[in-house]
Amino acid sequence: MACKYCYSPAKTKASSGSELILGNSLVLTTRQALAGIRKYMNCLAPGALDKIAISGGEPLLCPHLLRGLMGVKDSRSGNHITMELFTNGLLLDPETACFLIGGGVRIRLSLDGGLATHNTNRVDLSGAGTFTRVLSNLKNIPPEFRRKIVLSPVVSKKRVRNFARDMSFLCGLGAGEVKASFAWGDIWTREDLKILKRQLRDVSDLFRSSTGPACVPAFSHSDSIDQKIICEGGEISLGPDATFYPSSAVSSSPLISLPSFVGKYSLGNIRSGLSAQKTLVERKRVYSSLKKNGCLPYLKVSLSICSIISRFYSCEISGTDLKKAFASAARLGTVLRDTCSSVPGQRSRKTGSKAILVEAPVSRSSHCVRGGRC
Repeated sequence: MACKYCYSPAKTKASSGSELILGNSLVLTTRQALAGIRKYMNCLAPGALDKIAISGGEPLLCPHLLRGLMGVKDSRSGNHITMELFTNGLLLDPETACFLIGGGVRIRLSLDGGLATHNTNRVDLSGAGTFTRVLSNLKNIPPEFRRKIVLSPVVSKKRVRNFARDMSFLCGLGAGEVKASFAWGDIWTREDLKILKRQLRDVSDLFRSSTGPACVPAFSHSDSIDQKIICEGGEISLGPDATFYPSSAVSSSPLISLPSFVGKYSLGNIRSGLSAQKTLVERKRVYSSLKKNGCLPYLKVSLSICSIISRFYSCEISGTDLKKAFASAARLGTVLRDTCSSVPGQRSRKTGSKAILVEAPVSRSSHCVRGGRC
């Protein structure tokens, strides 16, 4: 796929033997992924790792990687670590879904709404929409397993007028949860937000339903954001080149084929391990840059610490104006807070969350969006 709002624009260039070439980088082997996870856990207190998120790219292109990571434990605490899989659903047949869910994997399926909404952005490399194929796969999954799937629509400005209709459609598909997020590249104007507010009110009954799936737009609120919160939160991403990066917005960039880019953002690799010192310095740089650019007032209402950090890197890499992007995110977050703050299931920001994201490959036929939703 070639989703139009995805910040992971890399495309597979060629295959060579058993190695899939992603840009100029090799796809992680199971051994490399496990080594990276162990290196990361060694930097944390026992039991501190919350989850392993598999993204990309499309994780279902690497069934061997998924099998190898299922059931990973923290050897020091004995705790099982939650595994979360982000998929576009094109390869999610019933057998695969039942196997993963039965093994404790939390599946987040990218489905934006009805046919017109989904196909606006989620197209394959030929430009053809993917709605029919994804919906067919979802409906073929047995109901008892489908109820454990989270649908993850991405709301874009282009289709915001259909938000209520799309949420109603998604809530009728038998999934256990519908959790909307918002396209990072969109700058939301006041007129856009007026439309969204009306749509949220029209569909407010779905947010409070006790019989259907939980339907909650993702947002968070904090009275203050300081350097400590930025330094303690967020994900660490293990890129396809077996290098640790400070965000999936960095590890998913095709620029990781450039030595200068890797040198700027690398926090270590599976041989040297994750550098706690480099990670701290890099998080402090993020905070300082946000402060310098006047973004701190906009962080009180945002889309989680992971999203703050990933949005920063996405803007930095693409050259997008930081203040403009975060002001837009704050306006959006304010509308969500004011409209949905009484929704059951909303939680305050979890500042100490620890997660590692493993990047999977991209193929000519499938490409998953990673929305940075932690």
